[in-house]
Amino acid sequence: MKRAVVIHPDGHVGPAAISEDRDLYRQLGQLIDGYVTTWPSKVPNITIFCDEDGLMKLHARKNDLATDLAQGGDVPVVGIVVIMGRTTSQGKTYGLTPEQADIFLDPKGEDILNALIGD
Repeated sequence: MKRAVVIHPDGHVGPAAISEDRDLYRQLGQLIDGYVTTWPSKVPNITIFCDEDGLMKLHARKNDLATDLAQGGDVPVVGIVVIMGRTTSQGKTYGLTPEQADIFLDPKGEDILNALIGD
């Protein structure tokens, strides 16, 4: 299993486990409830997965934490987001390390997360 975290637009962050035996994008699509795309990250060695059509969905809400993590200027990240480890140039995505997961899942990790994104 690969470690991941799910970030909801309301700010709730929870753990997720991605099976190595099943299609990654199918699992991610189920978690985010949409078509999967990646978004460039300000934080090294993490990959942000979000709904490709999120901005076009009327019910999709801005995901403030994911928007803070993402590079992209004025375009907000919306909807549910999944964070995993780095993705290689060959397309292999790794799970989060325990330390990376702790940053997202530990309430005290918020200060570390803010430091990572430069706030």
